[in-house]
Order: sequence, then structure tokens, then C-alpha cells
Amino acid sequence: MGLNMPARTVLFTAARKFDGKELRWITSGEYIQMSGRAGRRGKDDR
Repeated sequence: MGLNMPARTVLFTAARKFDGKELRWITSGEYIQMSGRAGRRGKDDR
């Protein structure tokens, strides 16, 4: 299940996240997934 929240821009304030146990670096796959949320044609409000 996913949540569609249209965004024009994605801004990272940190490259680490808390995973429930510790603060860890995000993986390249997580980065690609999160940064890919922005700029989806026809999905953001103009």
C-alpha cells in the first residue's frame, strides 16, 4: 500500500534516518525512491 502525495520539489535535510533501533544512512535505493516523488507529470498542483 502506498500514499500518493504529489510534490514539485523534494528536499533532503539529512541523509540518515531512524529505523526503529538506530540512526543509519539511507541506502541508494531509498534515496532514488524518495527523490523520485517529485516532478511527476500532472500530479503536482500548479
